[in-house]
Amino acid sequence: MNNNKLYLFKDRRFMPLFITQFCGCLNDNILKSALVILIVYKLSDANMLLMVNAIFILPFIIFAGIAGQIADKFEKSRLISIIKTSEIAIVTLAIYGFYINNFMILLAAIGLMGVHSVFFGPLKYSMLSDQLGKDELLGANGYVEAGTFFAILLGNILGGIYIINPVIVILLMGIIAVGGLITSFFIPKSRNYDLSLKINYNVFYEIFSIVKYSVSKKNVFLSILGISWFWFIGAVFLSQIPLLAKDTLGADENVANLFLAVFSIGIAIGSFGCNKLLDNEITAEYVFIAAIGISIFGIDLFFTSKILSAVDSEPNQLKSIIFFLSKSHNWRILFDLLAISIIGGLYVVPLYAVMQYFTAPSYRSRVVAANNLINSIL
Repeated sequence: MNNNKLYLFKDRRFMPLFITQFCGCLNDNILKSALVILIVYKLSDANMLLMVNAIFILPFIIFAGIAGQIADKFEKSRLISIIKTSEIAIVTLAIYGFYINNFMILLAAIGLMGVHSVFFGPLKYSMLSDQLGKDELLGANGYVEAGTFFAILLGNILGGIYIINPVIVILLMGIIAVGGLITSFFIPKSRNYDLSLKINYNVFYEIFSIVKYSVSKKNVFLSILGISWFWFIGAVFLSQIPLLAKDTLGADENVANLFLAVFSIGIAIGSFGCNKLLDNEITAEYVFIAAIGISIFGIDLFFTSKILSAVDSEPNQLKSIIFFLSKSHNWRILFDLLAISIIGGLYVVPLYAVMQYFTAPSYRSRVVAANNLINSIL
C-alpha cells in the first residue's frame, strides 16, 4: 500500500483547508507569543501568563456545544469563510491594541481569538473525514498536526520579534488573516450536514448529551481522553518553555525559541512517520507504548533541568544560545525535548483519525467540539 500522501498538498480536497487552518493557528500564536514574551522578559509577572491562557480557553467552555451543532447543521465551507472573515476583524483589534500598547485590548483580542478557534475546530477536523477516504485520513491528520506545531513554532518566533520590530509583526498578522480568508473560498463544499438539526442553546445540556454519545462509542471516547492528555502535556511544555529557559536554565529568549523549534520539529517527524508506521491503518495500537515513552523522557527532562539549573550559572546575565550549545551537558535537554515530541506525534495522530472515522457523520462536528471542550478543561 502506498504510504506517501504528499499528493494531498496538490489536492483541492485538502490543500485549501490545510492553508486556512495553518493561517488561523499562526495568528493565534503570534498574538499569544507576543504577550507571553512581553510578560516573561519585560513585565516579569508569571501570573499574567495564567490570565492569558484562561481568557483564551474560556470560550471553549462556553461555546463548544453550540459550535459543534452549528458545524453539523450548516454547509461547512461557507461557515469556514464566515469565521475567517471574523478573524480579520479580530486581528484588526489586536493590531490596534499593539499600536496603542493597550494590554486590555490585547486580552480582548485573545478572548475573541478563542471564540474564533472554538467555532473553527469542529469544522476543520470534520471536513477532513468528510472530504478524504479512509486510507488518506491518517496521513492528512499527520500533516495537519505537523502544520499546527510548525505554526506554533513560527508564531512564537514572530511573536518574539514584536519586541524588536512591532511593525513587521503587525503587517504579517494582517496579511496572514487575509490569506486565510482567500484560501477558505477554495475549500470544496461539504457533503454531510443536516439543515433540519435544531440547535439547542442550553449549553450544559448539549455538552452532557454529546459527551454521553461519545461515551457510548468506547473507541471514540478513549481517543478523546487520550488526545486531551496529549494537549494537557503539550500545553504545559509550550507554556513553560520560556520559563524553563529563563528561570531554570538562566538562558535568553533565543534558547527558548530553540526549544520550541526542537519540539515542533519532533512533532512533525512523529506525525509524518505515523502513517508509514501504521501503513494507513486507523488504529491506536501503539498509543499506550507512546504514552509510556512520553512519560519516561518527561521525567528525565524534569530531573535534568533541575540538575543543570545550578551549572554554568552567570548571575545577572542570561546565557546566549551559543554559550548554551557550547556545553555538551545541555544537549540532553534538547534530546529529551526531541524524543518527547517525536513520540507525541506518533501518539496523537492515530487518536484523531480514530475519533473522526468511528464517529457517525451526523455527530462528527459535535464530537470534535466535545473533544475541544475536554481538552480545554484539562
